[in-house]
Amino acid sequence: MCGTPAQALLKQAEKYNARMIVVGNKRMQGLGRVLGSVASSVPHNAPCDVHIAKTDS
Repeated sequence: MCGTPAQALLKQAEKYNARMIVVGNKRMQGLGRVLGSVASSVPHNAPCDVHIAKTDS
Protein backbone atom coordinates (compact mmCIF):
# COMPACT_ATOMS: atom_id res chain seq x y z
CA MET A 1 0.00 0.00 0.00
CA CYS A 2 1.43 3.39 -0.97
CA GLY A 3 1.01 6.81 0.56
CA THR A 4 1.00 8.18 4.07
CA PRO A 5 -0.50 6.30 7.03
CA ALA A 6 -3.47 8.68 6.93
CA GLN A 7 -4.06 7.98 3.24
CA ALA A 8 -3.88 4.23 3.89
CA LEU A 9 -6.45 4.46 6.69
CA LEU A 10 -8.80 6.52 4.56
CA LYS A 11 -8.48 4.15 1.60
CA GLN A 12 -9.28 1.12 3.78
CA ALA A 13 -12.20 2.93 5.42
CA GLU A 14 -13.69 3.55 1.98
CA LYS A 15 -12.95 0.01 0.77
CA TYR A 16 -14.71 -1.61 3.73
CA ASN A 17 -17.45 1.03 4.15
CA ALA A 18 -16.25 1.67 7.69
CA ARG A 19 -18.63 3.32 10.11
CA MET A 20 -15.83 4.59 12.37
CA ILE A 21 -12.06 5.06 12.37
CA VAL A 22 -10.23 5.09 15.71
CA VAL A 23 -6.82 6.76 15.92
CA GLY A 24 -4.60 7.64 18.87
CA ASN A 25 -3.18 11.05 19.72
CA LYS A 26 0.23 9.88 20.98
CA ARG A 27 2.89 12.58 20.66
CA MET A 28 0.37 14.95 19.06
CA GLN A 29 1.64 18.30 20.26
CA GLY A 30 3.22 21.47 18.91
CA LEU A 31 3.74 21.51 15.15
CA GLY A 32 2.79 17.83 14.93
CA ARG A 33 -0.81 18.85 15.58
CA VAL A 34 -0.75 21.03 12.48
CA LEU A 35 1.64 19.31 10.07
CA GLY A 36 0.95 15.79 8.87
CA SER A 37 -0.31 14.08 12.01
CA VAL A 38 -2.53 11.07 11.32
CA ALA A 39 -4.83 12.12 14.17
CA SER A 40 -5.29 15.56 12.67
CA SER A 41 -5.49 14.70 8.96
CA VAL A 42 -7.82 11.68 9.10
CA PRO A 43 -10.83 13.51 10.63
CA HIS A 44 -10.73 16.17 7.93
CA ASN A 45 -10.97 13.63 5.10
CA ALA A 46 -12.75 10.60 6.55
CA PRO A 47 -15.88 9.18 4.91
CA CYS A 48 -17.18 8.20 8.36
CA ASP A 49 -17.01 9.12 12.05
CA VAL A 50 -13.57 9.39 13.67
CA HIS A 51 -12.74 8.81 17.34
CA ILE A 52 -9.42 10.19 18.57
CA ALA A 53 -8.43 8.18 21.62
CA LYS A 54 -6.22 9.80 24.27
CA THR A 55 -3.15 7.57 24.28
CA ASP A 56 -0.60 9.80 26.00
CA SER A 57 -0.20 10.13 29.75
